[in-house]
Amino acid sequence: MKNRIAFLILLIMGALSAYSQTIITGTVKNKKGEPILATVTLQRLGTNTIAGFASTDDAGKYKAVYKGSGDSILVVVRGLMVEQTTRCIPNCSAMVNFTVVEKVNKLKEVSVTASPVRRKGDTLTYAVGVFAGQSDRTIEDVMKKLPGIEVSSSGGISYNGKEISNFYIEDLDMLGGRYNVATRNIEAKDVASIQVYENHQPIKANPMFSDQTAINLRLKDNAKGIWTVNALAGIGYEPVLWNAELTAMHFARNRQHISMYKGNNSGHTADEELRKHYDTGAAIAFTGSILSVTQPGTPNVARKRYIDNRTNSISVNQLLKVKETELTANINYYNERLDKEGYSSSVQYLPDDTPLVIEETVNNVSKENNLSMELSARSNKDREFFSNKLEAKASWNRTYTDALSTSNRRTENSAVFQHLDRPYFSVANALNMMKRINNHVFRIRFNVDYNDCPHRLCITPAYYFSGDSLEVLSQEVVQRNMNATLHTSYGLNLGDFSLNYTPRFNMNLRKLTSELTGRDGNNMFLPAADSMRNNLWYNNYQIGVDQDYTYKKYDRLRIKLTIPTYFSVITNNNRLSGSSVNYKQWIVNPALTADYSFTPSFKVVLNGYYRKSYGNMNDAYTGYILQSYRNLLRNMGDRLFASSVGGGHLSLEYRDAIRMLFFNVTGSYQHSWKNLFYGYSYENIVGIKTFVDQPTRADTYRLYASASKTFRFWRTKVGFSAGFSKSDSELFIQNKAEAYNSKKYFAGISFNTTPCRYVNWVYDFSWSRTEQKVESTLGGDSPLRSHSHEFKLWIFPNEALSINFNVDYQYYNKAGNRNMAFADALVRYKYKQTEWELECNNLFNAKRYVSTTYSAMSTYVSQYELRPLSLLLKVRFKLK
Repeated sequence: MKNRIAFLILLIMGALSAYSQTIITGTVKNKKGEPILATVTLQRLGTNTIAGFASTDDAGKYKAVYKGSGDSILVVVRGLMVEQTTRCIPNCSAMVNFTVVEKVNKLKEVSVTASPVRRKGDTLTYAVGVFAGQSDRTIEDVMKKLPGIEVSSSGGISYNGKEISNFYIEDLDMLGGRYNVATRNIEAKDVASIQVYENHQPIKANPMFSDQTAINLRLKDNAKGIWTVNALAGIGYEPVLWNAELTAMHFARNRQHISMYKGNNSGHTADEELRKHYDTGAAIAFTGSILSVTQPGTPNVARKRYIDNRTNSISVNQLLKVKETELTANINYYNERLDKEGYSSSVQYLPDDTPLVIEETVNNVSKENNLSMELSARSNKDREFFSNKLEAKASWNRTYTDALSTSNRRTENSAVFQHLDRPYFSVANALNMMKRINNHVFRIRFNVDYNDCPHRLCITPAYYFSGDSLEVLSQEVVQRNMNATLHTSYGLNLGDFSLNYTPRFNMNLRKLTSELTGRDGNNMFLPAADSMRNNLWYNNYQIGVDQDYTYKKYDRLRIKLTIPTYFSVITNNNRLSGSSVNYKQWIVNPALTADYSFTPSFKVVLNGYYRKSYGNMNDAYTGYILQSYRNLLRNMGDRLFASSVGGGHLSLEYRDAIRMLFFNVTGSYQHSWKNLFYGYSYENIVGIKTFVDQPTRADTYRLYASASKTFRFWRTKVGFSAGFSKSDSELFIQNKAEAYNSKKYFAGISFNTTPCRYVNWVYDFSWSRTEQKVESTLGGDSPLRSHSHEFKLWIFPNEALSINFNVDYQYYNKAGNRNMAFADALVRYKYKQTEWELECNNLFNAKRYVSTTYSAMSTYVSQYELRPLSLLLKVRFKLK
């Protein structure tokens, strides 16, 4: 009976409890009747205490239980995309439906201060958002502000005074050394951080330590896995100017792509953006020409100031990662017409004689077409490495020059037209494989390349060689080279010590044919005499072994000794004379590298080397070659050319990521030796290459220091560099050997600061002093001094508008016009998805630029005609 009474009491209490709960149900929808995701809260009238809540489901339904007292309940609907709605109802279970108004609720701004630079082991990470400013469009603009990193005018990147060896995007190397394509096109807002890999070993299976440095871009999540297509169009005057760009980029986990087209006639050439800073693949021989035409040199100002151009360039780059293998394809092409106009005066100081003075007024036109294609496959595992790269290059370039020259050796002016054809073709393949089994490392490398350079130089007229006038001189030179290298190596790791032996075989086959022909005033063809012809096979065969010994201790002390030892056979087969000579030499070229880290931030690096080489095609031909309209060269000796160089450098490196302080001090010495002494003898205005069968030596001393410090106050970066170099050598001029001494001092300061969000200014200063001296030579020993100042001011009235003023001042004490100043201005306005930019160049409308240089007891004064004052209006917009 008692149990029944207890059960009855519990049943009544449960019923009362259930009766005291208020259950509110309903739906939340918008005005279109569509369900809305929101939160429903219940609270007693007159209080802020929440006594019940629920969230809507996919159908917009909710169910909330109110556990409280009071006569009335407030039912409140909230959400990020809805306007808050409140309803007061009696405290009893009911169905309450809501129709809400949709709107965007702005969250309060939250500021997060990130650490500008972080270090983890050998990796340094820069937070891009901390350094980026309103004027920084591309990631290259931000890199110029990073402590420890320097970006040259050509786009080359250096870290603490050393050029980087690799460039990655999300740890993938798609561009193969042409990283300007990325740094000048990827927008700064799409990059989260920039990483520096110190002591970077690009091959994971390679146990040898490395002192190389790499850069890696970490993209933001919203920049990954999507296509971005940007375009630019511009038009201006004077003359009629145009500019067009189209870029497409895609970065995913296993796929990357960058394509671009750029065209303009506003002074921006294509060669810098497509320049290859590293990774040359197989040992492709030098692609230049031993023939040349007269043209103005390269002044110390931006190319847009003095070059009239018509440029079109295309770059297509694709990377696909399949499991552990990276497949890469790169195609780069540019077509340019470059017009340069200027005046030059060269003074060649001669022993005990009146200096040779030549003045030239030059109009130069260069038409260039360059195409390169690369296909590569790369697998980089912890114990296996495979890489194969196939590369082909082709160019068909032509240069035309009209030169009017005068000389103190001639009474009349000389008007000379020069035409140089420079076609070029090469194909190369580089195979590299490595396998690591326990402590043993096996490696095979096989490189092969072929190139063909059939060049031709025409001079009209040519009456300065002798009393007889020639209407045309035509110099043809054909060079064909083939190189093959096979390396196979074995390595062994024994704790802190490792060794590596690399047997190798190298074969270099070079063929040179040339002939110098002419036509007289009667248009009669003059065939080449034997002294004006060459038909030479110059081959070099090498077999030997490279020895590498490495010692590491706690990542503080690292020592590497390399001893390449090989036997060389050179065959010089002159098919015109029917003579053939063989030269056999043993060559040992040791090198030692060591570094010691006193702290994780401070280390000392020591490097020593000795290299000896024999033979050179350019020192073997015996027939005359007209290398330029004023240089007729041949080799008269029958000895094998030999040279050696030895020296070393000592550097102190400091890098503190927390204090954002970096500095590098390097001192070096080098001694070089050659068994033959080459020089020039001048007849009239023609330089003829001569030599004497005696050795010559040269000693070079260098001291260089650089430092950079970034202050969080005003977001300021200060940089400093200074150096000194001295060379003691010999010159051979007019068949006389002379002791030659040269010295150069230089210093520079850079300053980049943002005192507030409305202003950013940059100041760069450089100074140099050059001296040269030969005891018996008249003149040429007074110092050449120069200094330059560049000031950039950015003003940001608001987030959409940016205004820039740029002033460049230069001084040369040897120039007729010692002081030169240039100014530019730019206005940039962002409107929605477009960016408008009005660029004004050469505000002062400077007409010409004059510069002076010293070289080998010669003084060169160059004057360049500059582009006039111009305006260019550009608009950038997104297509996707």
